[in-house]
Amino acid sequence: MAAGRPVVVVAFFDRTASGDSAARKVYNTEADPTTVCAAALLGGSMLGRAVANVFLAIVKPTGIQFRVFGEYDEALAWARKIYLSQGPVSRPPRAVVHP
Repeated sequence: MAAGRPVVVVAFFDRTASGDSAARKVYNTEADPTTVCAAALLGGSMLGRAVANVFLAIVKPTGIQFRVFGEYDEALAWARKIYLSQGPVSRPPRAVVHP
């Protein structure tokens, strides 16, 4: 949460080896929309993005928006748009990258 509002996460998934049932449970039932309102999933390969879209179609996450991207700038622009759609902010959003 940032400034009392849910954040948008940009997650890089190119190095993800698999999505097991525990991961599906987190995306489907344990995601907390009061903390995270959306997630941009960023993958460099077309195959990775296709797999991510199939994963999201199977899991059908509730309460949190998910979208798959191939370009960081596009994912970040979408994340900012979603974040700012929650209403006025006292300061502009910033990107924080964690390795």
